[in-house]
Amino acid sequence: MNMSELSITVGELLSIPKVTLSGHMERWHDQAVMGVLKGFRDQGHNSLVLDIAGVNLAETEGFVGLI
Repeated sequence: MNMSELSITVGELLSIPKVTLSGHMERWHDQAVMGVLKGFRDQGHNSLVLDIAGVNLAETEGFVGLI
């Protein structure tokens, strides 16, 4: 089984911030993802696109709480 590390890419889609997660997400990655999402909130954004199509979850419990 090929498990790459988590990759977090930040971009924009139709003037809306877009965060793309890809690779293998362990529970301890939650803090890194939350830090990125909190940064958008702190900048005054009230919406964003979260693309999780390319992420493999080690556990779903932490990720469900994240969303």
